[in-house]
Amino acid sequence: KFALSLNSCTSALDLALRAFNFPPGSEVIIPSFTWVSTGNVVVLNNLTPVFADINLTDYQIDPEIIANLITEKTVAIIGVHFSGMMCDVIKIKKLCDSNNLIFIEDSAECLGTQREGFKPGQSGIGCFSFYPTKIITTCEGGMLTCKEESIYKICKALSAHGIEKSTFERDKNQDNNYRPNWYREATLNGFNFRMPNPLAALGRSQLSRINKMIERRQEIAKQYDDVLTSKNDINLPKYESCNDKSSYQMYVFRVTGSRKKISIINELRSKGIAASSH
Repeated sequence: KFALSLNSCTSALDLALRAFNFPPGSEVIIPSFTWVSTGNVVVLNNLTPVFADINLTDYQIDPEIIANLITEKTVAIIGVHFSGMMCDVIKIKKLCDSNNLIFIEDSAECLGTQREGFKPGQSGIGCFSFYPTKIITTCEGGMLTCKEESIYKICKALSAHGIEKSTFERDKNQDNNYRPNWYREATLNGFNFRMPNPLAALGRSQLSRINKMIERRQEIAKQYDDVLTSKNDINLPKYESCNDKSSYQMYVFRVTGSRKKISIINELRSKGIAASSH
């Protein structure tokens, strides 16, 4: 229902936690396999990250492991959607609802996909990235989505120095009987997490082409699948319970043995194919 443009997905994750003002030391469950921002925002909010392992089917955080880590100190779960596929939002949302926890979706890598009828950010507070490596880009940028107006208003104020209304909103909705349009009041200790308008314009242009860009990524991924499926020492990710397609923010596969991994990465790079170890 609400969406707030920001300067990064990291800022969205930070605000998603900060909006609830959790007691210091409260626990937030996150995957042990993720980008460092997921853990950084927990620590920077004086909270304690609790690491849950991933499964080796689709490399997403494992709901069964999450269930065993929930304690009286747990306040939130951050589910990370990895590489263009989504984690099991149905099971994780049930865990959150039954334990009165906040569900935050780190959706940096999966814009344009879905899992079992759910889109990223639909089950919890969505945090998206528009970094150059993502599905669409604003050079630098991110977005927070949520259903609750109260959370949206807090995050919006925190993203703009703690001031609730932007210059545009103050000019448009001036209350002549109360405050002049130049009046600004910082009601929270906020930050400058705003997205510049020219970058937002770029994002809108990219968004209009997102389906075609994802289709092209899927075509390229199919070529890799055709080659790699027959390799005994390479494991490709797949869903256990559905046939939803990945948006392929990255094409990933798993190999065993560090020497083999380095050899494959070097061979791909020698052929002009960007590759690294996650």
